[in-house]
Amino acid sequence: MMDKKLHRPLNSRAQSHAAPHSGPSRPAVLCIGGSDSSGLAGLQADARFCEALNVHCCQVITAVTAQNNNGVYASSISSIADCQAQLDAALSLKPQAIKVGLIASIEQLNWLCEALPKINSLPVIFDPVTIASSGQPLADSNVNKHIAKLLPHCELISPNLLEAAELSQLAITTEKDIQKTADVFHELGAPWVYIKGGHGDEQSSLITDIISHEKHSFALEQPRQSNTNNRGTGCALASSIAACLALGYDMVDALVIANMVLAESIQNAEAVNEQKGPVKACGFPKSHWPHYREFHKNETTAFDFPDCIGDNCGKDLDTQNKQNLGLYPVIDSYEWLERLIPLGISTIQLRIKNLEDSALKEEIKKSIELAAQYQCRLFINDHWQLAIELGAYGIHLGQEDAETADFQAIASSGLRLGISNHTHFELARCLAINPSYIACGPVFATDSKEMPWIPHGIAGLQYWCATLAQQARPLVAIGGINESNIADVAQCGTSGIALISAISKAKNPEAACKQLQKLIDSIQSQASDSRLTLDQQLTQ
Repeated sequence: MMDKKLHRPLNSRAQSHAAPHSGPSRPAVLCIGGSDSSGLAGLQADARFCEALNVHCCQVITAVTAQNNNGVYASSISSIADCQAQLDAALSLKPQAIKVGLIASIEQLNWLCEALPKINSLPVIFDPVTIASSGQPLADSNVNKHIAKLLPHCELISPNLLEAAELSQLAITTEKDIQKTADVFHELGAPWVYIKGGHGDEQSSLITDIISHEKHSFALEQPRQSNTNNRGTGCALASSIAACLALGYDMVDALVIANMVLAESIQNAEAVNEQKGPVKACGFPKSHWPHYREFHKNETTAFDFPDCIGDNCGKDLDTQNKQNLGLYPVIDSYEWLERLIPLGISTIQLRIKNLEDSALKEEIKKSIELAAQYQCRLFINDHWQLAIELGAYGIHLGQEDAETADFQAIASSGLRLGISNHTHFELARCLAINPSYIACGPVFATDSKEMPWIPHGIAGLQYWCATLAQQARPLVAIGGINESNIADVAQCGTSGIALISAISKAKNPEAACKQLQKLIDSIQSQASDSRLTLDQQLTQ
């Protein structure tokens, strides 16, 4: 089981949507590495990717290189005095993270080992640079022999397979070898290891990146792309990780976002005057969700959970209710079901926290029977064993309960499944499970339960709807939604809108429910008509 602390935001600046930072100020990343005269990699690539994520990039130049696609022609190594002067000047901007690339000499390595511990414990992302893409060395060979000295000062090291083998002095042919290599880096002091798989089997249709932490290891897989304009991939990934940390994302989210950034940057890369070009910094990722799987498992089981909208949703609903989940009340008792379901509610969740044993079982049993009578999609929150035993329509799980749930048992029972998600990492894991619907929140601040996540807001919800549009899973918005903001939420394109206090605390819950349901149905119907018109135009 994954340590829950590993996928919680680090601080109050953490955000989990597309607007990484707004306002009159923005964070900074300090990038330490080599200058590439061709602009294909190195600090030039770092600056492009930080800037695309709306993070300022300040720099310490360890070497000024003359290089291009064909080779390295010269390299002027910066003195320690020059490096220190650059560092002192850059630190005046108070960066939130550090990315280290080319360390050109053993003297620079020793200097970094002394300098980094003095910089207020900022997270250090180390992307080891041993040779240029042309195959020529960029650094003193002694640097690699003594690189272990740096790792205790790094939060993460991100070698490719070739670099990992060279630095660890281990042969890498299998994923078990990758874990052994990662363990070497852990023993040397690096908490996180990200081993890039682009140099793996070129016949494979997938590129598999392995991420290792002492408490958790997982793989992020992307389809291998044929675009040969792929210079600067290592710089792009590492600087994107550092930029996300500077923005306040926690490490696992930074890794998923950076993985998406890199895949999108390869897809959009272009040649430079018909010569091999660099990957293209496109900003915050809008697509390319990685396939997540637990490390050491050949495949993550893609469960076949039934649909909860469309012709296979399993309920005799009218056309509008088949197309969307619609108004989705979350209530805590059978009595609330009796009040709301007869109003025409087509989707509802029973979230019981104050009953146990036989009382709990009886409450769920009669709720299932009532929902079936009205052809309503009833999702049981958390109590998945009882939901299976009693033949419920569906189950909704939060992240903590999803840690221990038996997905195979739920899938085998034929029940629908919805899962709450708050961050990129949680969503990557969720997509690998392939639930019936995906819930995203909190959209706004809520007092229904303690939430460590900063609300997405409308801009964030629009991002989730857009980036998940190709996943073919309905999205449910949840968290702080009420009559004052529900129209804006519905306009984002969500399939369902989950409400708790906006109904349960209303002066007249039935009247509030009817009014909100009418509003959502109207907006979703207009959106459906617009899509139908567009489809007709496209087919003419």
